[in-house]
Amino acid sequence: MNRRIRSTIHRLGNEVVIKTRSESGTNSFNNPTSQWTESRTAECVRTYPNRNSQYENKGGSYNEDRALFIFERGEFPESGSRIVYDETEYEVKSPTKYDTHVAVFGEPVSQ
Repeated sequence: MNRRIRSTIHRLGNEVVIKTRSESGTNSFNNPTSQWTESRTAECVRTYPNRNSQYENKGGSYNEDRALFIFERGEFPESGSRIVYDETEYEVKSPTKYDTHVAVFGEPVSQ
């Protein structure tokens, strides 16, 4: 593990709660229901690599403001799980593994 990445995460990072989905039963239509439960905590750094990037589409321009979370290699959450960072919940999207760390995009979850 690269010491610089580890020290940066410990010095500048925050502790996040990692949540996983678990089945909690069935609804009145006999479809499975699920809930998010806290599984563990980890430290990470949040950054915004696309801050103030503007894109054009048919409906006009929009700003992309996706959070990127940097985790130590053995601490990252799997795709499809959720993390809670500064009381905001994010769904984990497309983890990218590097030799020294893992970068994970997070989409804010609307409650």
